[in-house]
Order: sequence, then structure tokens, then C-alpha cells
Amino acid sequence: MTLSAKRYAAVLAIAMLMWSASGRTAADDSASVVAAAAQPSLSKERIRELLIPQGNSQNGGFFKRSVEGWWWYKDPAEEEEDLEQGQPQDIVKYLDSAKTVEETREIFQASLNTALMKPTRFNVKRYMYAKEWFMDRAEVFSNVVQRVRWQSPDLDYSVNHPVNSKGLSVYKELRRQEDEQNMVAVAEQGDGIFFFMSSDCQYCAALAPIVRDIQLEFGVPVMAISLDGGGLPEFPTPRHDNGISEQLGVYTVPTLFLVRPSTEEYIPIGSGMMSKGELIERIYALTQRTIGQAR
Repeated sequence: MTLSAKRYAAVLAIAMLMWSASGRTAADDSASVVAAAAQPSLSKERIRELLIPQGNSQNGGFFKRSVEGWWWYKDPAEEEEDLEQGQPQDIVKYLDSAKTVEETREIFQASLNTALMKPTRFNVKRYMYAKEWFMDRAEVFSNVVQRVRWQSPDLDYSVNHPVNSKGLSVYKELRRQEDEQNMVAVAEQGDGIFFFMSSDCQYCAALAPIVRDIQLEFGVPVMAISLDGGGLPEFPTPRHDNGISEQLGVYTVPTLFLVRPSTEEYIPIGSGMMSKGELIERIYALTQRTIGQAR
């Protein structure tokens, strides 16, 4: 018995069991039995027709050779060499001749799909050539972008935001000077800081010296408001909470607010632990930049 005959017998046996389970008889569906069992597996030629563009198949599809009959299916040899015409690198010619990005994307996707569905050496190599083509194009594009950026200072982000160590050091120093000048201006116009804290809060105890340094260095007035009535070494006699914490929505400590008496604004700076530089930077952002504005 050939392999194809074995497959036919297996399909027929399964079909008979299914009909018996459903209460139907073979006599009732004899035509369906023949139709179901007669469906062949896809031949190598038919697969090639489905996955490879017309013209790349040597012998034509299965249905073009129907004179052989439905039962004369031939299993391909397991180690049979690829029979596709041409060379895998020919796909580069198709990509080079494409007129739009969409066309190149379609060619690449077709090569990938074919390689996934039928991973022969030919198909995989063709996909790899297509991938290399795209990588080369990306490198060319990247090189042009780099040259344009070098020669167009208005398009070079690193001019104002350097990334090398020397430039970054200068940039940070300029930022520090700008931030400190802003803190002096904040103090001169009468703005201050509300420092909500508790005497038993470890984070409040760690943040208190930083807030105290801001007060002493720049002259920004700080009002410590204790939620539990107790003080800290840097603020031994804080104001008792008279309900302002609930009014401002303060439910955790430490929390800082920037207070602007001239406009009667209470601007949240943030909650939790923060460094001195971060605190100064936040105040700069809140007073000198609008939402969405870059520095």
C-alpha cells in the first residue's frame, strides 16, 4: 500500500466514525464520503503557485496537471533541493525598482511570509537579502540626517542640550545659575513656601534641612505647618494646622506649596522626598515655564 493509499484509508475511517456518531449512515452520504476522501494534500507545485509569483514555477500547478488524477499524489523527497528559478538576491532588483515605500514594504512582507510558510534555503536567503536591503537604506538615511543636523544648528538638539561630558558640564552649570537667579527673584517678589510636615515623619525630618537651606540661602520665607502639632529641629515652633491642609487637599507629608500673595495662588510643588537641586528646578518650572513649554 502506498503512502497516499494509507492517507485515503485513514481519512475514510475517520469520516465513517464521525457519521456513525452523528447517527447518519454511509449509504446516506456516499457521495459526501467520496468527495471528502478525494481531497488531496497540496502538492509542492501548488504550494509554489500560492507562495511564489507566477513564472517561478517550473512544472505548473497541481490542477494544471489534473490528467494524473486525484489519487496519484506524489510526496516530495524530504531533502529535495529547491527548484525555484533565479537567485535569492534577485529580490534586491525588485526593491531597487520600486517606486514607493508601500511597494518596498509589500515586497519585503511577501518575502517574509513565504519564508515563514515555506522555510527553504532559497526563501530564507531571499528574505535575508530583502532585510539587508532595508538595513542599508536605513544607514544611508541616518547618515544624511546626521550631516543635515551638523550643518543646520537650528535642527541640532545637542547645540542647546549637549550630550558629551564637557558640554554637559557647562550646560548644568548654566542651568544652576539660572535656577538660583530665579530663586532670588521669587524671594524679592514676596513668594514663599508652605511646608506641611509631622513631627514623627522620617521623610519630613530628612526634607526639613533642605527647605531650611533654601530659606537661608535665597531669603525665601518658609512657613512650616504641622499636621500633628509637633515640630522638627529646623522648625521647632511650626504653625498648627487650622484646616488649611484640608482646604488645599494635603493628605500626606511632607508636601510643599509655592505661595504667591500677590495673586493669591497656592501652587503645589510636590510631595515626598526631593533634593535641593530638584526643589529649585521645580520652582523654576512652575514660575518660568508654561505647561508644555520646553526650557
